[in-house]
Amino acid sequence: MCYVNERWIGGTLTNFDTIQSRINYLVGLEDRQIKGELEHLPKKEKSKIEKEISRLNIKIGGFKEMDTLPGALFVVDIIKDKIALSEAKISSILR
Repeated sequence: MCYVNERWIGGTLTNFDTIQSRINYLVGLEDRQIKGELEHLPKKEKSKIEKEISRLNIKIGGFKEMDTLPGALFVVDIIKDKIALSEAKISSILR
């Protein structure tokens, strides 16, 4: 199940190809980290990549398992998440 517990990123549903490429980038960085490939990098570069992994996990970490657009969208606060609702209408998730 996919989730967003931070600010909704505009274009998550309407520009899904770009979001999917960022998810693939995040997964690739995490794989490099798990394999230990970052240990051979200079300290500054390793720190930069670790910060990037952390930042991407906060923003799109809940979408890692999402391969296609969702069939449903649960919104807790319709005032705060106006962007999510408008994207759901555009991408015909919300009718």
